[in-house]
Amino acid sequence: MISIIIPVYNAENTIKKCVQSVFNQSVTNYEIVIVDDGSIDNSIQELKKIEEEHSCVKVFSQQNSGVTAARKKGFLESVGEYIMFLDADDNLKTNCLEILLNNFTNEIDVVNAGLIGVPNKKIWEHKDIGILNKKDYLFSLLKSNSYGYLYASLYRRSVIKEEIFNIDASIKIGEDVLMKLYICKYINKACNIKHIVYEYVDNEVSAMNTKIIHPDYYVRYMGVRNNIINDIDNTMLNFAEKTFLDRVDANKMITVFFNSLIVFDDKTYKLVKAYSAKANHKYTKLLNSKVRTKLFKSFKTLVYKTRAVLLGKKLNYIIIH
Repeated sequence: MISIIIPVYNAENTIKKCVQSVFNQSVTNYEIVIVDDGSIDNSIQELKKIEEEHSCVKVFSQQNSGVTAARKKGFLESVGEYIMFLDADDNLKTNCLEILLNNFTNEIDVVNAGLIGVPNKKIWEHKDIGILNKKDYLFSLLKSNSYGYLYASLYRRSVIKEEIFNIDASIKIGEDVLMKLYICKYINKACNIKHIVYEYVDNEVSAMNTKIIHPDYYVRYMGVRNNIINDIDNTMLNFAEKTFLDRVDANKMITVFFNSLIVFDDKTYKLVKAYSAKANHKYTKLLNSKVRTKLFKSFKTLVYKTRAVLLGKKLNYIIIH
């Protein structure tokens, strides 16, 4: 049996279509475990109606604790041999479950497929296609050659441990990648396929689009990620792979620092400059001069905000530290 876990928060307008996309699957041996995460709209009423009409649906409620806690609750209440995560405003493509199941073998513990954005039709496909062992899959995730989203994947239940849901609660962006890395600890092999099996609804007004990562946040994120890697096996990555990862991290630090809405301050400048020695970023040399860096960032911010005013766009954002 497949357990499909759906966390719900204020999804009264999308949950019916989401669940219907499961009902439309050719595979019928599944249960749908839905966890309402303290919704303040009519989600729970909609969910109760669905539960009453379909015996394969189980609905649970909890106080608002976040998507990871809701997924954990759903997992603990599930009984399936296989686990799938589905977000409440997304949908499964036709034959999604059949395609994923058909790519399982005794040695494979997770099958990852591609997804398509709705309505923009942007496609996310894994770059590393085929069967990957534990080490290769881990590095593929770190290189973003395998995407780190939890959905559009089918997992053998034995590789989903309760600890993967216990990620540092302060990590609100990128937690899916960290959970996927944790799963690497328990897999034998993973399989990436080209099929597009999942529709990701790109909600332009969602809060996710207003969150801007501060370098301080990325430092904390790297620390959690590195602890996970060390917990798996601190000798798994060779020198070249660790050097590559250091360069990726350094480039990321510079990129987030030069976001037009990140305000210049001495502390953050020193923090980012310390990473620049390992970077090959277009702004690496600029960081050698504090004055030029400050002037450039001020100019970028002015241009960005002026352009927003001219286009009549509202700047609604929060900086995640």
